[in-house]
Amino acid sequence: MKKLLSILFAAVLLVPCVFLLSACGGDKEQERVMNVELNPKVEFVLDKNDKVVTVNALNDEGNRIISIATDADTVFENLEAEDAVELFLKISKENGYLVSSSEDELKVSISGDSDKLKDSIESAARDYLKNAGVTLKVEIGEINVEAIKAKVAECMQEYTENDLKNMSEEQLINLLKTSRQETKEMLTQELKDMYYQLRAVEINEAKFDALLDGIKNNPLLTQYATIIEEQLGDMQSYIDTLKTKYEEQFLSQESVYKQKMQEFIEEKQELLDARLEGVKTEAELAAQEQIIAQKQQALEYAKTAAEGAIKVVMESINVTMGFINQQLELVNQIFGEQANTIMNTAINQAKASFKDSFCNEFDAYVGNENSYWKENA
Repeated sequence: MKKLLSILFAAVLLVPCVFLLSACGGDKEQERVMNVELNPKVEFVLDKNDKVVTVNALNDEGNRIISIATDADTVFENLEAEDAVELFLKISKENGYLVSSSEDELKVSISGDSDKLKDSIESAARDYLKNAGVTLKVEIGEINVEAIKAKVAECMQEYTENDLKNMSEEQLINLLKTSRQETKEMLTQELKDMYYQLRAVEINEAKFDALLDGIKNNPLLTQYATIIEEQLGDMQSYIDTLKTKYEEQFLSQESVYKQKMQEFIEEKQELLDARLEGVKTEAELAAQEQIIAQKQQALEYAKTAAEGAIKVVMESINVTMGFINQQLELVNQIFGEQANTIMNTAINQAKASFKDSFCNEFDAYVGNENSYWKENA
């Protein structure tokens, strides 16, 4: 009997050890976010098998990497994470971004429990660099939940800070993935910024419109309906102005910002080509870097001015939405839970239809042909 008890006791102790050994054998199965940065910066969302689900540029050079891959019918989607990093490096090398340097570095950051994946990616990156004859520092880092939250706050602006605070990492990554899928054909950051801002504003407008329809015929709420209807008229006018300002300030070929962007990119393209061809001395390349820095500063000035014009309109929209929300708080006290049901239905419908509506309205700016870099490559 004592022997039997000893065996059972040993078995009980062995169970957690088995689980611990199993856990140490690999990373937790979960979706992840992976940033890859050289000078081009690209973000990948990975599925539970560490395959690429979405790819998104984090700067204009990143847009160029994605554009070149698309032109060559070489997509990042469905690649293993290691293969995606290798493709990023390959395109970077072929286009002058990847050169031996004591100053530059390749940085790969990954979210979640990912030690095994990090080791595998670092090994793949170092092997590629060695075979390509490139000497470069490689840094492997982490993306924490707060960083993912900040990404979602930027692209899903209808969610409040409090909404995001209560979400799990899995929920945040799902929202990020949804947004990246919606904007995958938008290859300039300005167009994506416009999409994010208009999406949030028009979702709120749809919510207000739906509730207005629900309270118009309620005699207890007539006074609120009149006020909300008037404010919604102002809001629609501001939304139209916002669209016009984005086109004038950022999207139009005649905009100062777009002209400065093209000047910067043309100069940068010349430098990248010179790196590839090896036709310039180090002194000549350094002089060209200084010219690029000047072009970039002019671009930043133009961007600040354009953003200022957008900010003025957004302030008017935010004031109007704040006033309408004050009225809604009073309406909810009378209308009750039915108000939330009406608004939530409208929100879901607006989310489902916004992408198609936006792409139809701004079709001239959507698609690979609108990448700045493609025009000069």
